[in-house]
Amino acid sequence: MIYSISGQSLAKAYSTREEINEAYDANGNVVFSGEGDKYKNYTVQMMPYTTPCGQDFAHYGGKLAACTADNYLRVLDAENGTRLAEAFGVSVGHANSLVFSDEFYDESDTFPLLCGTIGGLSYFRIANTFDSGELVKSYKLEKPPVDTSTAWYGLGFDSGFLYTIGYTSGSYQASANNFILLAKYDLQNPVDNGDGTFTLPLLYTKRREWFECIQGSEVHDGYMWVTSGFTSPGHVYALDLTTAEIVVDIPVAEYTTLEMEAITWVDDSTLLFSSKNQGSNNGIFKITFNNDYSGKTTSSLSG
Repeated sequence: MIYSISGQSLAKAYSTREEINEAYDANGNVVFSGEGDKYKNYTVQMMPYTTPCGQDFAHYGGKLAACTADNYLRVLDAENGTRLAEAFGVSVGHANSLVFSDEFYDESDTFPLLCGTIGGLSYFRIANTFDSGELVKSYKLEKPPVDTSTAWYGLGFDSGFLYTIGYTSGSYQASANNFILLAKYDLQNPVDNGDGTFTLPLLYTKRREWFECIQGSEVHDGYMWVTSGFTSPGHVYALDLTTAEIVVDIPVAEYTTLEMEAITWVDDSTLLFSSKNQGSNNGIFKITFNNDYSGKTTSSLSG
């Protein structure tokens, strides 16, 4: 934190009228950051459709690949919710988090490979007919030297690295010894285990205090974006990838009080998130970030 001469903490700092984005202590540690400012002003709209029985979803090219139940996916139009084919079985597990990679199995494929943290890091190819999928490769993940019981609930990619986030106790439920762990893995240098499998080397981990129920995640703009909320009010958080501290906090309890489930970026200013709605369906919300600092407004697209 950075302080004024009177000892008050500052939300922003300036030098020769230029806003300072970061300040450091004598050891080079970040003590102040204004990087999240561009996410302070936004509008929230409710989309006019729900996803069926959803967990997380991932956006690519105007479409959503959504987990509809354990080991089932369905592809939908992201604008109107049209179901483009029947749901299909593929071993994605419960799919607390699904993220498209930047890798295509074939250059003619509609989607890049879809990833989840099932037994490590798994890559799935979705057919261009949107009615089938298959596991095409997977990596084991090196276990943390401490917090060996950590269960990874979320993942994201950035600049050739995999980031995972989860709970040290193996469960999202609160306890005195349960923490959130953020980890960075090296995707570029997998280790050959000599038995036909490969392990991604662990580069670092960072612990932080617990918050509830990470479901849905994605790395964007250098942050790990996650949803949180089940028995506690819902939030969309952005976490710093090196400190695991919350840089952006978007409370969403005024829009939904139900269990948070999914998150995905459409473009640099548009984020979709969802919560349980109408039984086992997911209600979809769109956040549009406005960099003109004109203030936050809300509206609904229901109908």
